[in-house]
Order: sequence, then C-alpha cells, then structure tokens
Amino acid sequence: MKSRNLINLLLLAMILALGAVAYLKPGLEEPEAETITDLAVSDIDRIALTTTTDSIHFIKQADDWWLAGEPMRLADTLQIEQLTDIARTLPARSYQANELSPEKLGLTDNSPSLTLNNIQLIIGDTDPLNSLRYIRKDDQIFLIRDSLLNYLQASPNQFISRKLFPSNTSIRHIDIPGFDELPADDRNQLLQYWVMAQAVWVSRYKAASAWEQVVTVTLADETSIEYQLRHDEDDLVLGRSDWGVEYHMGSEAAERLLTTTPTD
Repeated sequence: MKSRNLINLLLLAMILALGAVAYLKPGLEEPEAETITDLAVSDIDRIALTTTTDSIHFIKQADDWWLAGEPMRLADTLQIEQLTDIARTLPARSYQANELSPEKLGLTDNSPSLTLNNIQLIIGDTDPLNSLRYIRKDDQIFLIRDSLLNYLQASPNQFISRKLFPSNTSIRHIDIPGFDELPADDRNQLLQYWVMAQAVWVSRYKAASAWEQVVTVTLADETSIEYQLRHDEDDLVLGRSDWGVEYHMGSEAAERLLTTTPTD
C-alpha cells in the first residue's frame, strides 16, 4: 500500500511538472503584438494630414512642431502627439486588403489620410458595432480605437499652439511703459511670465478689432515680435497679425503680463 501511494505521488508530481512546463514554456518568448507601423514616435519629424477640407502639413524643429507654410506657426503639442501616437497603435483586428471590400469601408483614394514621415495611413469609416475605425496601410487594413474623429474636418487654425513662444525662447526686452525702470529681478520675472504664457484659447486674427496698443517683444537673438493688445471685458487679447492669430489670455493675464509695479 505504501509503495502504491508513493507511485501515485510520483505520478502526480510528474503531471504537475509537465503542466508547469507547458504553461511557462521556458526558453520561449511570447511574440510582441505588432503595431500598425514600425515607426518610433521619436523618429517622426514630418506629418501630413489630409482632411475633408484641407491638406495640413507639420514639421518638427528641435523640440517643437510647426504648421508648415508661410509663415510657419507654432503647433499644439498635445494634438500633434495624438497624431503621432497612431504609429504605435495596437490594432483590435487586422486583415489583408483582398479579404475585404475597402471601398465599402470608406477606404478610397479620396479618403482622409495621415502620413507620418513616408508612411501613409488611409482613414476609413467606423465599424457601427464597436465604433472602431478602419485604417489602411499598403495592403493591410486595421481596426483601431477611434482617436481621429476630431481631425477629419480640421482646419490649420485648429492646431495653433496656445503658447506664445517655442521652447527654449529667451526674451531680452518688452516694450511696455515702466519696464526699463523695474529692478533687475522684477524685469527677469516679467520676462519669464511672457516666456511661459499660454492662452486660454486662440482665434483667427481680426484686423478691424479695436486694438488699444502695440507691445514689442525683443528676443535674445534681436528678433522683434509685435503683439497688438485689447481688452474684451475681462479677457486680455494679444493679436499677432503676422501669424493671423489672436491669443485670448483670460482675466488674470493682464496683471501678470503688463504690471510694471516693483515688488516690495
């Protein structure tokens, strides 16, 4: 009886060991799930977005993204990241194009598209059952979580950054009354307020607006930028005519950006 129990225990141990080997698969690595492109987000430096109404191009320079064109305008980082993150999206499902009817999925030569560097992604319809979006790359069709809906009818102005200046900007002088009389520490603090300033929202520049004054900002490289200024009730608005943009800075911005009273 004892020998039978011992044999049973040995058989059970062998079964458990074989089960562990089958489950853990030592020496075998699970294959990584494939993203819809093999691009690293950090390697992307050119984007073309073709919407239903516009063809919008972006280029990366140093740490910032810019709307291509004349003039180039600073682009909103968050929205650009939503576009570049598509490169590393894991599809819910993938197919060969000849397995489906691409035209019935909204994947045609006239469809909106997103091009990251040289990789074009054609943007199709959404699946009505799960709201996943059809994307075509070459001969592959993917279903991915839809993060593109807000961009299919976008205009270039939608992508303008709320920041006044690109990264690593250094300002030397601001042409507002009383600036030159401020103590050095207060001048530097005011310059930093301008460097870090962000609008609450931006809109298209209106040349006929009742501008109250012009503020000239001189950068460290001697570039001069003119901002027209007005107050809309509690909102401080800075207009930049060369970019065709109005920055709505909100109710507290005037005290930070225009005050030249020395601190105690």
